[in-house]
Amino acid sequence: MLFNVGFRKEVELEKKVSALGGKYHHMLSIVEETIAWKDEYLNLLEIEELFGMSAEKIAEAIVSGLNNGSRSY
Repeated sequence: MLFNVGFRKEVELEKKVSALGGKYHHMLSIVEETIAWKDEYLNLLEIEELFGMSAEKIAEAIVSGLNNGSRSY
């Protein structure tokens, strides 16, 4: 069976956190090994990345993006 999934481009932060479930807590733990967590970091990534990448890859992207100064929160 093949599924074609589409994502909304604009999703409220609280809904992202809720939809990520356990994945959210896993990436939060990984990120907090390096920096203090802020939910706003989820906005650094496109919605497709949040739900298509592993928690480890998301955490790596967040830390890397912040260390490279691409965004400031």
